[in-house]
Amino acid sequence: MLLTTNGGPAMAPWGGRRKIIGTNPWSVAAPAGSRAPFVVDMATTGVARGKIYLARNKRLPIPLGWAINSAGEPTTDPQEAIDGIILPMAEHKGYAIAAMVDMLAGVLTGSGFLTAVHSPYQTADEVFYPGEIEARNDARNRKEGIRFPEDTLADLKRVARETGLEARLPFS
Repeated sequence: MLLTTNGGPAMAPWGGRRKIIGTNPWSVAAPAGSRAPFVVDMATTGVARGKIYLARNKRLPIPLGWAINSAGEPTTDPQEAIDGIILPMAEHKGYAIAAMVDMLAGVLTGSGFLTAVHSPYQTADEVFYPGEIEARNDARNRKEGIRFPEDTLADLKRVARETGLEARLPFS
């Protein structure tokens, strides 16, 4: 099983200094017979954002390499890290994985991506009960349809044509 989700902005594009992408965790799980299941669950940042909040609440420093402050300097101060940028795991590769997860969890599902994703660490205008946001998105998607980029639609049409299913496409 593969699960991805995107989150509110915490990380900048590789080399950037403006938060536009979340920690965007991803998880993979597989049964392992009589043994415990194989489970991987990780953020695409070098550290989960919650660990920085925990360090702040405990008034502890964070390790160098977890984040930079708003001036772009390395920091061990958790509040500076929260106000600044959490660094990606594996440098540019972590950012690329975060962008991939944002596409899978946000763009392809028709929900928010990049700065349109709201974080549980930020206050929102409304309080939602579990499932309410998803129900609203489902109603909107059923009314307006799911919007795909033109290149994705072109790829779907090409595959449908190659497999003889073009006449069954719900779009032209």
